[in-house]
Formats: sequence, structure tokens, C-alpha cells
Amino acid sequence: MATIGATVHAWREIMGVNTSKFNGPDIENYLKAEFGQDFFSAVDKNNSDPLVQFADQSLCSYKIKKCPEKKWTASIKRECPRRIDGNTLWLNPQEWQELDLYRIDDVRIPPKAYTEEQWDKLRLMMDRVFSDKKFDKVRELFIKYRNDYVSST
Repeated sequence: MATIGATVHAWREIMGVNTSKFNGPDIENYLKAEFGQDFFSAVDKNNSDPLVQFADQSLCSYKIKKCPEKKWTASIKRECPRRIDGNTLWLNPQEWQELDLYRIDDVRIPPKAYTEEQWDKLRLMMDRVFSDKKFDKVRELFIKYRNDYVSST
């Protein structure tokens, strides 16, 4: 359920759970009520039957399809994460300045970003993300740590 990213409220609605307290035994009883008392057993961890292994996923898929979409669609994130990837795509200085940071979920820094070849790329990102005056010390320390590391290798 966590991989779909709905809110707790949305999951309660999707799964038809009407209580705010739902612990391990409650989940077990819920699954037994859905699939029957004999569906699970104490040895299921060794069971290679895909029907048992993926029962929770199947149930979630079924419940999502069954639930009226208008009640919970807005709480589920449907798009892929917006990521800037230092391995494949890096922004130029103007693109970094124009970037709305609130529209980015993740930045994967270039590999070996401390090297001369990659350092300028990383600095573009650092200068944009940590541009506020309150981050002056953070930027200063980061640059010092990088320079100390490079000089020691």
C-alpha cells in the first residue's frame, strides 16, 4: 500500500476500514475475513504459491478498482518523480536559475562530484538550492570539505 502513496484517509476509504485504529491483529482479521480463515497458515513464509505471496497486492488492486474514484483520486500521486539526474541530464546555469525548486522531487548529483570535471556542475546546483543567506555557512563548509578532500587525495 505504501508504494501507491495514498494518504491514510484515502486507504481507509479504499479498503473500507471505518476505524482510525487499525493494528496488526486487525489487519490479519481483515484479510481472513476477505480471503477466508484457511487461506493463510503459519507456514506461509515458506509458501511459494503466488496466490498467497501476492494476496495483499491483489486485494488492494481489487479494492482500488471497486472504490468510487472521485473520493480519493486527488490524494494519490500519479506522475513519476521529477528528478534531475547528474548521470544523464544536468541543467545549465540559466536553467538552474529559472528552476522552480518546488517542482523537483529529487536531485541525483553527478558521480564523483568532487572532481574538477564535475565540481562546477555541483556548484550550480548548490548555489541555487542553498542560495539563501542563511546557508552561507553551509556552502562555505561544503566547499572547504571538498577542497580538503581533493588536496588529500
